[in-house]
Amino acid sequence: MVGVWKTIATINSHLALFNVSLEKVITGLVGNGSSIRFWVDTWIDGSPLRETYPDLYKLERHKGCFINERCTGRGRFTQWEWNWVRPPSSHNELFELQNLITQVIHLSLSASNDTWEWKYDTSGFFTTKSMKSLLQSTTYGPTHWKFPWNHLAPLKVNIFGWRLEMNRIPTRDQLLSRNITLTSAQCPLCNSHDESAPHLFLQCDFANSLWLFLLSWCNIYITKPSSLRELFEIHTTTHLGSTKSSLFNLVILAYCWIIWKLRNECIFKNKTPSFRFAAKEIKSGEEMCSDDRN
Repeated sequence: MVGVWKTIATINSHLALFNVSLEKVITGLVGNGSSIRFWVDTWIDGSPLRETYPDLYKLERHKGCFINERCTGRGRFTQWEWNWVRPPSSHNELFELQNLITQVIHLSLSASNDTWEWKYDTSGFFTTKSMKSLLQSTTYGPTHWKFPWNHLAPLKVNIFGWRLEMNRIPTRDQLLSRNITLTSAQCPLCNSHDESAPHLFLQCDFANSLWLFLLSWCNIYITKPSSLRELFEIHTTTHLGSTKSSLFNLVILAYCWIIWKLRNECIFKNKTPSFRFAAKEIKSGEEMCSDDRN
C-alpha cells in the first residue's frame, strides 16, 4: 500500500499545478467508515472538513483519523468520540464544533464497505476523458489549443506531456528563474548547452540521436519539430490514419518520458546517459507504463 499512496501523492502534486485536488474530485460514500478519513477526505457537503473547520482541525490529535474512529455505533446508537489536544474553548472553536455536530449528527454507519465516487463523470467512475475535460477547464490549460491526450498512455505521462508543452517542468533554466541555486546550468545529457525544455527535448545531441532512432524504428521520415507544441501535434501531420497516428503520439510521449527519466538519473544518481538503454525503453514501453497506469 505504501507504493500506492506514494503514486497517489505524486499524481496529486502534478494535478495541483492545474489547481485540481484529488481530495475534492473524489467523494467518499460512507459505509462502515473504515477507509474514509474524517478530516482530510471529501465525504460531506463537497469539501474536506479540515477546510470547513480549520480551528477544530488544529485541535485534532490524530489528523488522519478515519470516520469510524470518530463515529462509533450504528443507527440510533451512534456516538461521537473526539480526540483533541485540548478541549475547544475559544469562541471560534466552540462555534465550529456546534456547526460540525449539526452537520454530521444524522450520519449512521453501516456494515457495508466505504466506496468512492468520481465527481466529473455521470457514471461515478474515473475515466481519462473526464479527467482531460476537467484539466482543460482550468485556468492553467491553454484556451486556444488542446493537448492531445493519449488514452493508451498512463495518466502521469499525459500530465507530464501537458506540463512539458507549456514549459512547466523543472528544467534548470526554470529553477534558476526562481532564484534556486544550482551547481550547474548545463544540460546533463550533452553538457554542451544550458538546459531548457526546448533544448533538452529538441536540440540536445543525445535527444537528436534518439529522435532519429525513433523515426527510423517507426519508419516515418518527417521534419524535426521546431517547438514543443509542434512535437505534440506532429503525429497529426503524418497521414498515418487515426490508429497509427495515435500509436506514433504514444511513442513521442515515451520519448519525452524516457529523456526526462535519464536526465533525472544523471543529476540525482550520477549516471551516464545510455543511448542503447533509451532506445530499448522506447521500443518496450515498460518504463513509461511501470507502476500500473497511474
